[in-house]
Formats: sequence, structure tokens, C-alpha cells
Amino acid sequence: MIFMEKKRIEYLDAMRGFTMLLVVYSHIQYFSYHNVSLPWNQVFILFRMPLFFFASGFIFYNAERIWDKTESISFLKKKFMVQIAPTAIFLSIYAYMFDINLPICLCTPPKAGYWFTLSLFEYFFIYVVFISLFRKVSARNQELALMLCALTLYFFSGKYGRNMLQEIISEHTIGVLGIAQLRYFIFFAFGILVRQNWKYFQAMTCHGKAIGCVLALFFTDIIFIRPNIPATLPQAQWLLFIVDGLLGIVIVFTFFRKYESSFTKETLPGRSLQYIGRRTLDIYLLHFFFLPRNLEEIGRFFAESHNEVIELCISLSLSLIVIGTCLIISNVLRLSPTLAYILFGVKRKEQPST
Repeated sequence: MIFMEKKRIEYLDAMRGFTMLLVVYSHIQYFSYHNVSLPWNQVFILFRMPLFFFASGFIFYNAERIWDKTESISFLKKKFMVQIAPTAIFLSIYAYMFDINLPICLCTPPKAGYWFTLSLFEYFFIYVVFISLFRKVSARNQELALMLCALTLYFFSGKYGRNMLQEIISEHTIGVLGIAQLRYFIFFAFGILVRQNWKYFQAMTCHGKAIGCVLALFFTDIIFIRPNIPATLPQAQWLLFIVDGLLGIVIVFTFFRKYESSFTKETLPGRSLQYIGRRTLDIYLLHFFFLPRNLEEIGRFFAESHNEVIELCISLSLSLIVIGTCLIISNVLRLSPTLAYILFGVKRKEQPST
């Protein structure tokens, strides 16, 4: 079995830090510029959240864990304290400070931006139920069943599937449950499957021709295919959501694994990205409070000037400032073990996980 050692996988922490940087970058576009159509963001959005859920599934999987009733309940209780309770606290404070109607906010898929931790807890719950039902099935059939489960959830997360659900449950319930966000479960499941079949995945991504094909397909899509798909074909966009997400995951994950020597604690980029990667939960919960507001004019300037290099540099700089601020606040709050536990679900001498 792979990665049974207890030490952390450095390049994976660095990759999570990189992904967290892209998340804050996207929120600079949305909350600060009020313009999410800038070119770089249109590329990053294809794999940003898929990569986060992939990493969560990859880290989560443990072949030695026995999912009996006691273990399942204990695991979900722990995840509740790590993800649901802190999110409820920060979302309530955020709603109060920014004059957001909390009940209405909870009925919307974005939930003022705080949907990720809620959806990830749902994914853990779904997997625990799934593995309880298929525990006695052979490993290969279990993997096939997991992909079928992911595709089913993907179907119901789409507009057609949600319309079917509305005949059974209300639209508000669909919003509270975050049904639209279930489409990302397929990337969470992909992370589990890669961990289960690590040797085959590693062999494939070490093959130059294979990764060359992946790169060619990804860039062919973003340059030639996506720009030419009419809005009247949402099914095609929905399919490309999976394809682009999977291709982007393979590219980024392979990059960090192949150049893992550049992302160790011995290098500045490695130390920095790993530190961010180990504090993704803290940054995610805190960063909404520190995003600069009312930068519409800057967003409009970037859209009209078409200077993507300047936009990327300035937006990434703002993202790093926000992340740095969050890390400072996080370290201050963690001075109190009680606050660390309540706000980030961290017990003494433990690191949080998302």
C-alpha cells in the first residue's frame, strides 16, 4: 500500500497551498473587481475547485481503516467539529458584519462563499454511507460502484436533475443541501481512486507521451473548443466541466510530483506553499473578511486594457496580502487552545485538515 508513513507528503501540501492561492485569486476577481470573466480566471476556474476536492479525497483515503459503526460515527463527529461548526461561526459573523440575510444565504448554493467546507462534509458523509453499503464487495467492483455513485450525484447536481428533485423536495431544501455543488464529488472520488491505484496512475503520468496528450487536450479545449460552444448547448459545457477538471488535476498534480524537489522545506517556494497548504481551512474561513472591496474600476481597467500579465501580477499580489493577513490572524487566534478548537476544530498539538 502507498504512503503508509505518517509524515506529510510535502509536494501535496505545496499543491494545496498553490490551490488555496488560486481560490483567493478568484475571490479577488469576484468580490473586489466584480468581474470573473478575466482571461486568467477563466483558465484557473477549470481546475481550481476540482483540484481541491481531488486532494481532499486523495488525503482522506486510508485502506487500513475499518468502517464499522463506531469508526464511522467517530469520524463524522470529528469532521463536524472541523468543518461544520467553524463554518457556522464564521458565516454567522460574516453575515452580521456585511448585512447578509443568513436564512436566505443558507438557501443559496454559494452560501456567501462558505459552501466548500459544507460540501466537503457532505462528501465525507456520502462516502461513509457508500462504504458501509459496499464494504463486502470486491475492491474492483467497489471502485466501479464509487464512480457510478459520483456520476449519479453529478447528474442530480445539474439543472435537469435538480428539476426532477424539485418534484420531491422544495427548492429551498435543494439550496440548503447544496445539491448543485454535488457535481464536484466526482473529483473527490477521483482522488480516492488515484490513491487506491497509485502505481498505475504514477506510471501513466511518468510516461511522456501520455502527459503530452493530456496537455494537448487541455489547451486545445481552452483555445479552440470552449470559445466556440454556443450557450444553447449547456450539455456540452456540463461535459467539459468533468473533462477539463480531470485534465487540469492530472497536469497540476503531475507537475508538483515531478518537481517535488523544488517544493520541499529546503526551498523558499516549498516552505511558503506548504505552510499555506497546512492552513487552508484557516485561510478559507478568514479570507472573506479581508478581501478588498470596491475595486470595480480596476477590474474594468483590466478588462479593457487586455494586459493579462499586469492583471495576473497585481491580483496575485493582492491574494498574497490577503493570505498573509489571514495567517497572522490565524496564529494569534491559535494562541488560545480553546479558540483554536472552537474556530478551527484543532485539538492541542494537532493540525487541521480539510
